[in-house]
Amino acid sequence: MSKNYISYLEPRRFSNIEEDIISATQCYCQGEPYKKWVRDAATIHSFVSDKSDYHLSGRTVHKPSSMMDGWKISGDCEDQTVLLSSMACSTSTITDIQLIAVNSSFRGDDAHILTMFGIPQNRRDRVVDLIKNFYDEVLNYSIGAICWENYQGRTYFPADATMSNYVAICPANTWPI
Repeated sequence: MSKNYISYLEPRRFSNIEEDIISATQCYCQGEPYKKWVRDAATIHSFVSDKSDYHLSGRTVHKPSSMMDGWKISGDCEDQTVLLSSMACSTSTITDIQLIAVNSSFRGDDAHILTMFGIPQNRRDRVVDLIKNFYDEVLNYSIGAICWENYQGRTYFPADATMSNYVAICPANTWPI
């Protein structure tokens, strides 16, 4: 990865994210710690994905605060990944993120960047079930296959607001990483 995308993150900018975006699904989180993780990951991803207007913004990676006009988001995959990651880092539940560049069969090396949300590997099967249930029961959205990568004792789920409709979908033309 040629750019230091972590330097563009602004998690403090979104310190009220749970009140602004996530509070509508508060009742889902009763009882199990990973329900809140799933709620936060899925809701933030859906928000950025649904509100985003994709356009190539050039070599400059824009700060998340400069990308938003009200709650209308505009930018390319770099910009949207930095925004999604900033929002995720502002929560108390998503504590492990990785920003990765992936190869694309139609554009060459490092043609796309996305976020990966990590959890302890021994909780993967439960989190996969919770992801499916959350999209079905709360967001009324039927999802397909769930993808993940295991790395150093952790499981990482892709969160790609530009090329996927839900957390943990395999991004088009970029998987496996």
